[in-house]
Amino acid sequence: MIEVLQKYDWNADHAAAALLDGATAAEPAKKYGPVPRQEAPSNWIPSGALNAASPSPARPNSVIDLTGDDEETAKALAASMETQPTFGPSNRVDDTQQWAMVPSNAPPALSQEDQALNRALEASLSSSFVGAAQEPYEEPSDQVERVRKEGWPTALRITNSTYCFVPIVLQCLLSLPKVSDRLLQYSMEVSGSDEQHAFAHQFQRLAATFAHTARAYIAIDDLLDSVSNPPAVSNQDPLAVSTREYYTSLAHQLELVPHSQEDEWSPMPLLLFQGGNVDADVNESSSSYASGFYIEVVVPSPFGNDMVSCLAHSLSKSQVCLTQLSDCLTFVVRRQDDVSLLGTEKSPLKYPSRIYLDRFMQENSEQATELRNCQEGMQHEIQKLVTDRQKLSQWKNEDTLKALRSSVHYFEHLADGNDPMRKEAHEQSKVKLLGIIKQIEANMQFLDSRVKELTAEAEGLFDTPDLQQYGYDLYAVIMHDGLFGRSHIYSYTKDDKGAWWKIVDYQVSEVTEDMVLNDHTGLHLGAGPLLLFYSRASPIDPELQDLPPPCPRFVRDLVQQDNILFLSELPPEVASLYTGTGMLDDVETLEESIDSDDLTIPLPATESMAQGA
Repeated sequence: MIEVLQKYDWNADHAAAALLDGATAAEPAKKYGPVPRQEAPSNWIPSGALNAASPSPARPNSVIDLTGDDEETAKALAASMETQPTFGPSNRVDDTQQWAMVPSNAPPALSQEDQALNRALEASLSSSFVGAAQEPYEEPSDQVERVRKEGWPTALRITNSTYCFVPIVLQCLLSLPKVSDRLLQYSMEVSGSDEQHAFAHQFQRLAATFAHTARAYIAIDDLLDSVSNPPAVSNQDPLAVSTREYYTSLAHQLELVPHSQEDEWSPMPLLLFQGGNVDADVNESSSSYASGFYIEVVVPSPFGNDMVSCLAHSLSKSQVCLTQLSDCLTFVVRRQDDVSLLGTEKSPLKYPSRIYLDRFMQENSEQATELRNCQEGMQHEIQKLVTDRQKLSQWKNEDTLKALRSSVHYFEHLADGNDPMRKEAHEQSKVKLLGIIKQIEANMQFLDSRVKELTAEAEGLFDTPDLQQYGYDLYAVIMHDGLFGRSHIYSYTKDDKGAWWKIVDYQVSEVTEDMVLNDHTGLHLGAGPLLLFYSRASPIDPELQDLPPPCPRFVRDLVQQDNILFLSELPPEVASLYTGTGMLDDVETLEESIDSDDLTIPLPATESMAQGA
């Protein structure tokens, strides 16, 4: 760096320009005039044309004339840029033979990133498919934990730990208001095949029990055969693959639940969406479009790890747009192994609490393409500005400002100043260096300000009312820490009042939305969020918010009878803790129902379902 400064006669502007151009000390000095204005990419629309913003700060262009050769300054800068002292054999004579060469056993210091990676690798080596047996199904010792607290969700469990993903998927699906409403409103009077009715019947009972049971958790083992068989699991199959396949199977069956097409509560498909080619005719028959039950989000993307950027990059790369949305949308996160990213710090996926999909709809493809080109132009300019800042702040992998400040410290406190002439030379060198520091700081401040301004403008390009018609709210997340077992995969779910809950096996705890959106679990094992469940945003009628959807009477009776039996088996002081709406209020009716011979127990017994019908 000092060589470049000297080569340009200590002209900070010209030296900085040479550094940004990648110049070295060995190359001859270039002639620099006024810095030309950088041209934006051809596909970039000026910011003022789409989104008026405050005027950008002017880039510092003041010139500090620090010309002349300065041997003392060169020595000070060279000394400040030395990273380590030079070690070698001692020249001293060991007359008494007291010295010995001893190898050093001290390991090199590890960064926090490396330490976290080491812990993750050790955990993954100690975990396996067989290790799931080390997490057996156990009942809580405290009976209080078996009773559902008022306002808390019910946890779903399974005894076989190898299928630990099954209750998690069911938990998230039943937490979606659109899914639970369709199941609870199912009627046998609607036409449908016997297989469809059998599935809907069992799932309806599960949904009703999930909503109104007095139990804090429900074992669902016996329900698997009648609802949906989970895929075969082996030690070679990633848990993410099994989770995705099981969700797809359930989503397909849920879409086939018989319902009236005239029902006002189901104007759209439940989980099935359709997509097509960006260049296809909008009026083309939808039968030619590909359909699916989830949208794949590939991370990372060239423009960041936020979900919208990753989704935009994936769809743009495959030239796919959305043509018909569903009431609920599921996003499957897939992490790609990029060799070029090895050794770099991993960033978690950032997913929003509400996402607008208007930019991905075919009907908005022309407008969205124009805005996306503008956004990509801004992102390219941001990347260039960040690179320019790095060139100013780093020189030969050293901190430029730190080195310059060290040189200033040398002239102020360490240099020999007994000679008046040398003292004056030192003072002049210090003034030159302070001027260079000031100018570098001014340029870095300008670059930081411009990056911040462009970033905010790029993020807000799609924040217009005409592109915010298809809003979806986050309702559930499946998280995985990268290991195998019931305690290593869990869910976040949101209730109808907007409260968030974390459910790990049978343990339920209330959390904040910020914790849900910023859970970095599994980052160093290529895990984290597996599935993200969104539901179509719609205004809620305050008068109808607390009213449960209609449900067949016999289903409500089954849930009610199970609550009576369950609470009767608990000590009175424990049973009295339950204050939910799923229990009979009349004590005489309660005792009469318990003593009756035809008491039908709901889940998990499947045979009683046919009797109850």
